[in-house]
Amino acid sequence: MPLDVLYEVDLFRKAFACAENFPQIFSALHPSDILSLSRTSRLLRETLKVSNARGVWRSAMDRDGVPRCPLDWTEPRWAALLYDHNCQVTPVSVLCGR
Repeated sequence: MPLDVLYEVDLFRKAFACAENFPQIFSALHPSDILSLSRTSRLLRETLKVSNARGVWRSAMDRDGVPRCPLDWTEPRWAALLYDHNCQVTPVSVLCGR
């Protein structure tokens, strides 16, 4: 891995160490953007999937006019159902006849 990439990753991790403003930044995004962001790296996934991040998801979805998620669902799963282009029930192989 090139040194400049390692340097950028190190800066990114240091920024996450003092991430007190991230909830305000993330909650200003559209829910589909938060979903995409949570899939970009393990660190962001862990940050946005914890129960402490529920306020981020709720704030973004409330601004978009989305109803609250069912009680037995998590906000990331609800966002995936609403904003993903993938089927949640039927695998693609069944639809394609494979």
